[in-house]
Amino acid sequence: AVAAFPACAGAAAVVWGSRILVVGGHVKGGAGAGCDVWVLEISTVGGVVCSRLEVGGDKAQHPASRGGHTATMIPGSNKVVVFGGEDKRGRLLNDVHVLDLDAMEWSSSSSAAAAAA
Repeated sequence: AVAAFPACAGAAAVVWGSRILVVGGHVKGGAGAGCDVWVLEISTVGGVVCSRLEVGGDKAQHPASRGGHTATMIPGSNKVVVFGGEDKRGRLLNDVHVLDLDAMEWSSSSSAAAAAA
């Protein structure tokens, strides 16, 4: 769904084909319990169109809201690995999550290593 992209800090971005994925980031007021993913599509006619990516699957596998993390697209796949960062209270995170863009699902921790392969 097309939406207004929220002001945020500490997000990570990766290139996905001709689009840019923006993963996570701290939103003023601490809104959002999860690690939102936004798609930015560059248009020569209308500028930038952004929409929030709807990721399904087990909510227990979704990463918590975070900023200052890394996000890396795995070459030759449609998978993004997200590592670490800090939560909205400034606590450091030491977890790994993989977003499978084909299945539109997150996997986490020990299952993430297998999903990234």
